[in-house]
Amino acid sequence: MKNFVKIVASSFLVLSFLISCDGDDNITNTFEGATNGGFLRTVNLISNEIPIGVSDALFAVEVEAFDSQNGDLLQSVDVFLTFMDGSPEDGDSSAGIFEEVFFTTIDAAQFVRGGEDNLPRATIEVTFEEMLTAFNLTEEATFGGDSVDTRLVLNLTDGSSFTDVNSDSDITAGFNSPFRYTSNVVCPVPDDYFLGSYLMERISTEEDPFFPAFGQAIDTEMVTVTGMGSARAFEFTYFPDPDLGFSSPYTMSLILSCNNFLVSGTITPGNGTLGCGDGSIGQTSVVPTMYDLANDDVLEIGFEDFNPDAGCGTGGYPVLIRLTRQ
Repeated sequence: MKNFVKIVASSFLVLSFLISCDGDDNITNTFEGATNGGFLRTVNLISNEIPIGVSDALFAVEVEAFDSQNGDLLQSVDVFLTFMDGSPEDGDSSAGIFEEVFFTTIDAAQFVRGGEDNLPRATIEVTFEEMLTAFNLTEEATFGGDSVDTRLVLNLTDGSSFTDVNSDSDITAGFNSPFRYTSNVVCPVPDDYFLGSYLMERISTEEDPFFPAFGQAIDTEMVTVTGMGSARAFEFTYFPDPDLGFSSPYTMSLILSCNNFLVSGTITPGNGTLGCGDGSIGQTSVVPTMYDLANDDVLEIGFEDFNPDAGCGTGGYPVLIRLTRQ
């Protein structure tokens, strides 16, 4: 078993300083002395889920383009789409296109300068109907758990292009520039469902791979569930024993997908990494547990902890937690 380490990322501290600056220095200092490079900052993620049966469902995001010439190098933004079938048992998607497809190009002329930095901004929209046409699918072929990946490519007049695979990860994280967005196909969820204060208890008995050396990875504590649409999230303390040195704030993100909980947990951004040299340990739903819209007083959520195991070589183990409204 590899050594278990917690690393606080110093690069985040530098980014935090940059982000805290006022006015133009907030972004301009990022490329000081640079001759090329650019990113698309997410100004407003307007809509990022596809509710089944909603006629005007769409993906929409407002982005801001920046380069070393304060947006003057902007030539265009390409939009690519990828369909991912997360519900192979529901809906017949056999005729669909699963490779990434080109959707459209947004020219610089379609951007309008604005915001505190007076940089080019544009709103990018893709309706569910347009997505289905691009993938050769019908709405009946989709179901909760499916998703559509929208990838943006920033093209500059000097011939360079930037997207999620060739951009500086520190800059893109610090300035909310992912270049890539995932829209989940979901069933509508009431606005007031599963929100507020809950007691979280681990009711499964299998222990984490490092128990008992670092205590229990997931224990009993109060959490506050927030969210909107089909998305919910809460922060909890992972390896909560403060005397053992690995106590870390984690965020559990949940998608309520047509009666199934889709779980993704990771260390809360800004707190370094917790693992064995390959990122941070995470939590992922393998066999999703179910929810009932008629009851949000007591909910049980299953997932696999140590998935990914962050280079520890342990593999995952099953966890079931109970959340009880307080």
